[in-house]
Amino acid sequence: MKWESLFPSQTAPLPPSGWILANWGVLRGALCRGRPAALAALGACQFPALETLGMTLCSDGGPAEELEAAQALRRMAAPNLRSIDVHGVSDLLGFLDALTQARLPPTWSSLRMDGRVEDEGRLLAMLGERAVAMASLSHLGLPLGDELSLGGEAHAKACVEGLADREELRDLLTPGVYDTW
Repeated sequence: MKWESLFPSQTAPLPPSGWILANWGVLRGALCRGRPAALAALGACQFPALETLGMTLCSDGGPAEELEAAQALRRMAAPNLRSIDVHGVSDLLGFLDALTQARLPPTWSSLRMDGRVEDEGRLLAMLGERAVAMASLSHLGLPLGDELSLGGEAHAKACVEGLADREELRDLLTPGVYDTW
């Protein structure tokens, strides 16, 4: 039997990457919940058919573990990955910084994240500096309305084409998502 969707629980670790490749080579969607360090195992996995990935990070992991999860997301072999939705980010600037150290993969078209923005000026500078790294995205959803001033939101949208408030983009992690998978 080939699975097209994966919903591992927080307590059940991901199987070894070779097992996933052998048994879930047609996996098109995954929703992963858990500590960021556990989700970092995704970086060693190969998902040749994965198109949609939702991640919910547990708050007890902290920013250091979140950076591991961001780096794992960059290392993950998923040549067809298009849509990524990350919830539970405590340090949005750090997570975004880790993701955009280099150009995002060309297949990534939608990235939606929540989290706190502690320094609006730093976020605006990062968006301006990393716009080229995010060029593959047709949609970037960040918590603009909740975290930025009106002027900051307008400036952010001018920096990155396709930037929108995360609430304007489809949430991949809510129960209604299961209906489409």
